[in-house]
Amino acid sequence: MVSKTVTKNLSGFTLLELSIVLVIMSLMLGGILAALAQQSRIAKNAELEMKMDAIEQALVAYASDLTNLALPYPANHSIAYSNNCFGRMWENGACSDLPKNGSSNVSSGTVPVRSLGLPDEYAFDPWGNRFTYKVSDVVANYPGKVAILPFSVNGISASLMFPGHITVRDPTGVSTIATAVVAAIISHGPNGFGAFSVDGIIKTGYSTSTGELNNCNCTTAAAIDVGVLNAPFVGVGTNRVTSSDAADNFDDTVRYYNRAFFVSKQNLKTE
Repeated sequence: MVSKTVTKNLSGFTLLELSIVLVIMSLMLGGILAALAQQSRIAKNAELEMKMDAIEQALVAYASDLTNLALPYPANHSIAYSNNCFGRMWENGACSDLPKNGSSNVSSGTVPVRSLGLPDEYAFDPWGNRFTYKVSDVVANYPGKVAILPFSVNGISASLMFPGHITVRDPTGVSTIATAVVAAIISHGPNGFGAFSVDGIIKTGYSTSTGELNNCNCTTAAAIDVGVLNAPFVGVGTNRVTSSDAADNFDDTVRYYNRAFFVSKQNLKTE
């Protein structure tokens, strides 16, 4: 019996074929990563809106309380999370007061979540940084203030209109968007420039964005500029600005309020 040996001609992938496969896989992976990044951005923006909504509602509730009829003073943004005074305003001297800058009419710190009855997590934006909270002193409940009611309820009326001292400008600092603003809540965005961390330390970096510098009252290297510690200027974050120079990017989100907002929200009445 004659046996035959069958030989198969086995050939592997060519370099060209492997290159095409790798390109296709890279494109697929890139598309998946882009989709995941987009989903993450959407989720973080939704979380940001939810937290800012809750803070806004808490401020309205505080202002409408007959024992307050004012906005809360900011909490100290440099106090560590482990500190018992984290998220608390001065509260009759129980916690240290924020530094004030001479004749400035605006105080800047972080949201006093514990004084407002909010969970601690609402002190932080979705990127893990503390919100900045600015308030005009004419409507704030701060240490040593003479009892004047800037808001009024059920016929208990305020004696003055109490316009705020915060000016809101576009991110370039050129165009004025709103004046006489009484309060602002600021998320320092994905880049976190000028925000305070969980441990109460300002995030270092470098930025030349006028809006971001105004929002954190800091230098281009994210060092607190004592000369403008409570500067009443806010770069508004309605439209984020992306520059070819990364250092000039503006990604903050800002909500700002005039006195009429709080009056209308709770049907407050004035003279």
